Amino acid sequence: MPNSTNSPKLKIEIISFAYKSNQPPKANLLFDVRFIDNPYWVESLRPLTGLDKNVQDFVLTQQAAQSFINSFAEMIKIILPMQAASIAAKIGTPSEIETIFTIAFGCTGGQHRSAAIAEESARLINEIFPGYPIHIVHREIGNKREFSSCADESTSKESVT
Repeated sequence: MPNSTNSPKLKIEIISFAYKSNQPPKANLLFDVRFIDNPYWVESLRPLTGLDKNVQDFVLTQQAAQSFINSFAEMIKIILPMQAASIAAKIGTPSEIETIFTIAFGCTGGQHRSAAIAEESARLINEIFPGYPIHIVHREIGNKREFSSCADESTSKESVT
């Protein structure tokens, strides 16, 4: 059970990035999502990013993306509690201990697919484990924020760097 008094707190960090720009970030889990059709090749979507609804719709309605997201959700249901249990076994169980678990998604340019999948993954993790804080970094877009499931975006902490 996440964030029970006998488990350390897991803070989830989700990173979207481009393979063409730099080395992939250090992460506990790293996924290459270049198998999903690229919105870059759709003229109307090219100037947008995976933070825009039109791009998210294009990416997330693809069968490949849906299969990936479904598999990711099942995997994360197993991995995150096991990670918390492993940490507790190694360092004890004080509830104030916080450990960062990083999940990274990469695509060619880091603008569309990886960002859309990162956003959807944050939404899923928040739904499955509402007690875990989630921090999202879109490395190539320059967007960092704490994920908020609230419809009112004014409540989320966001910075553009």
